[in-house]
Amino acid sequence: MTLHAFNRRTLAEDLVRVRRPDDRERYAASQRQARIDPNPHQIDAVIFALRRLREGGCILADEVGLGKTIEAGSVIAQSRAEGFQRVLLIVPKSLIGQWQNELANLFGIEAHDDHTNFFEPGVYLVGREFAGGERGAALLDAVLPFDLVVIDEAHEIF
Repeated sequence: MTLHAFNRRTLAEDLVRVRRPDDRERYAASQRQARIDPNPHQIDAVIFALRRLREGGCILADEVGLGKTIEAGSVIAQSRAEGFQRVLLIVPKSLIGQWQNELANLFGIEAHDDHTNFFEPGVYLVGREFAGGERGAALLDAVLPFDLVVIDEAHEIF
């Protein structure tokens, strides 16, 4: 089903109306704090991802430059507004600073890149090399599963 641009914009503003069976209502906290003006394809991707998370996850695979970081940030912000406590982002080491800046500037989300404590609530950024290495894998295995895991450039892992 293709929606008119106006309807897509309305969906972006009313993302709170997408409901989980166990939720009374989604709140607009993620949209109020964000400093973005999402494009229609990004709105579609966020709605798709939020629905698919309940079913085990999804892959967002837009072309380069179409805003996957905006999409992922929107999903993280909405998930946190819904009560997700611990989020892990696995990214190329060279992009850790960029992810920190964009999450902070666009979504008001502070992402931690220290690798000492993954037990506390928060958004954690780790490099792929750390997550895939013996020390990192051992630290990540020692904690309860994260509420949400985002892997940037996941195609390079295989």
